[in-house]
Amino acid sequence: IEKVQVTFYTDPKAVEEQLKFAREVYEARDARVRGMRDEDVDEFYGCTLCQSFAPTNVCIITPQRYAACGAISWLDARASARINPSGPNFPIPKGECKDPDLGWYTGVDEAAKKYSMGEIEHINLYSLLDHPPCICGCFEAVAFYIPEVDGIGIVHRDFKGVAVNGLPFSTLADQTAGGRQVPGFNGISIEYMRSSRFFKPEGGWSR
Repeated sequence: IEKVQVTFYTDPKAVEEQLKFAREVYEARDARVRGMRDEDVDEFYGCTLCQSFAPTNVCIITPQRYAACGAISWLDARASARINPSGPNFPIPKGECKDPDLGWYTGVDEAAKKYSMGEIEHINLYSLLDHPPCICGCFEAVAFYIPEVDGIGIVHRDFKGVAVNGLPFSTLADQTAGGRQVPGFNGISIEYMRSSRFFKPEGGWSR
């Protein structure tokens, strides 16, 4: 890339037109990954972009589990890691799959321990309750366990009211974020909700 042009749109009508175009581009990008499965690739990817404010966070990106921010797919992370090998995205050898339902991979555990400075030792990629992925604070939504009904609730970042447990997004986000691993709370992307691995150990959408 030799030149880049940046154009600012301030007219509301023009903004709407560009927004529609951008969403079409993102949808086409997301659709490319939807047919891929985690077992079909040799490696996953990590992202430490948010360690400036969540020092122990390492986001694990797989074909069936987007980055929690929703901005980085497995294909995006692969491209980023190849373009800039010393950047925030890097390959993670899968290692041995100890449990395909939980999403327990030895390579993921090794990467989590290394990049979280020993804070996180074990991750189950698809679980909400059993060693869920650690999360920074840029997630699109928060999934949370509701003990009263033994179910799972989800609240979107843009929702201004209170969730079914009586808490607003900001409080749930504070409970979830910071690069911590909090069983029963997990920041997720909207695209992950389309995955067949979506909280599979807990029953997925049936829960």
